[in-house]
Amino acid sequence: MRFVFPLLLAALLGPPSALAAPPARAGQEAGLRVLVTIRPLHGLVAAIMAGAGGSPHLLIEGARSPHGLALRPSERRRLDAAALIIWVGPELEAGLAKLLSRPALRRKSLKVTAIEGLTLLHRPKGGRAIDPHVWLDPANARRIGQAVARRLARLQPAQAALFLANARRLSATLRALERRLAARMAPLRGRPYLVFHDGFRYFEHRFGLKALGAVMSTPEKHPGARHLARLRRMIRQRGVRCVFVEPQYSAQLAKALVRGTQARIATLDALGTDIPPGPALYPRLLERLADGFAQCLAEGAGR
Repeated sequence: MRFVFPLLLAALLGPPSALAAPPARAGQEAGLRVLVTIRPLHGLVAAIMAGAGGSPHLLIEGARSPHGLALRPSERRRLDAAALIIWVGPELEAGLAKLLSRPALRRKSLKVTAIEGLTLLHRPKGGRAIDPHVWLDPANARRIGQAVARRLARLQPAQAALFLANARRLSATLRALERRLAARMAPLRGRPYLVFHDGFRYFEHRFGLKALGAVMSTPEKHPGARHLARLRRMIRQRGVRCVFVEPQYSAQLAKALVRGTQARIATLDALGTDIPPGPALYPRLLERLADGFAQCLAEGAGR
């Protein structure tokens, strides 16, 4: 299978100019050189760095999957040049784990799954394996922002007050977002759906949703015929309303699953692949996830 892997703008971090500024590319920023692996984390870090004279670099751009990522030589050089590297952990960016185990890179890395106070879920069939999609819980996102602010404050003490103030504003914004999304998701609890890849459990856990199952248990493991037959029976017998696909995967398998049933296909994107990078990305990402669930699972939704 091929991997092709409202509006809180002004409220997020104060001045509109901070939100409108495009993300810096290599060599553009005047301040601290910060490298972030994936788009949702980049959005949170950009919010913390707003007004500091620079923006973080985004390592994984476009629709590239973070799973099993093979870095280009230019990307390896960016790791070496960074003052701070922020990544989720080996459960997500497995291709980075060996590189970041080198002492020189490990010392300047912040592994998100190691941040104290995060809610960590484990894969249903993975025993102690951590589900790495931690950013999809806004309570986790607040703690990530706070941890990033503290780390940046140590690296750049002259701007410590700015980083910590930005973290407080981000936290307040995300609390308001969480309350609004909780009210919107409450009527959808208990409505049956399937996901293509079991990557939304943090959002579901926070807002009381639960998928009946997943087409793929992990991105690396393709489903077998017996599993697909079981899912088709589930769609018919349990009245599954939606099968949610993701931009990183082909939708052909989902189309075959719902053929001849009343289930609909809709899209959820855990990475915000078509949202412009920057401080506004993270709240827009969660709003879009809520839109995807609500529009497909709502009573009376068109088929």
